[in-house]
Amino acid sequence: MIADHALYLARTFAGRVDEWNGEKPVVVAVNPNVAMAGRVTERELYLDYLIAEARRQGYYVMLDVQTGGEDPLSLFGGLMDRFLQENVWFDWDLEHTAGGVVDAEAINRVAAAYFARREARGYTVPGIFAFYVFKEDQVTNPAALRRRYPGGVVIPIFDGYGGRDPNPARDKIAKTARVLALFGEGPFGIMEFETRWGTRYDRIPARDYFAAYPDAQIIVSQ
Repeated sequence: MIADHALYLARTFAGRVDEWNGEKPVVVAVNPNVAMAGRVTERELYLDYLIAEARRQGYYVMLDVQTGGEDPLSLFGGLMDRFLQENVWFDWDLEHTAGGVVDAEAINRVAAAYFARREARGYTVPGIFAFYVFKEDQVTNPAALRRRYPGGVVIPIFDGYGGRDPNPARDKIAKTARVLALFGEGPFGIMEFETRWGTRYDRIPARDYFAAYPDAQIIVSQ
């Protein structure tokens, strides 16, 4: 099944990261995209199976949400009510929001709703609410972003490319630092493109990128 293959790929990549990560533990998570709106039976059955099988294997699922022109709080709320389990995280792909720019307070409202639901259900495993960001102007009022909640953390994940010349690796590392610095202290994530795309989009090996940010709490392989 597609879900089993997704878990296999996530497990395989986590094994690579584990080799780079020294003695720090690595957990496996898969990051499926969720359609912006509408009920699709096949998709829902796929996600139900994926979440259940991930939990059985001790893995996590981070549902990737693209809000488009929908009301973010309403859309996320419906998805949380439908799919939230103790091993389910959520992320907001800001690029695919109408206008491509989101205020930090909007992220706060959605994150607060997520952690409130986890608390109401008595979950003890910490949750993660993440968002993908690759430009310095994608989040307005970034200093207002709330990073920590009683039940977990909010994590910005840099998902941009580096430059091409003269030093694309250095450019990617510097760009990552500039964007993540907007959100102050706290856990962060990074995305690498080498595993799937080679040098088509980036010219920095995944291992080198991770070495530049060894404290990343999430490393995503697209």
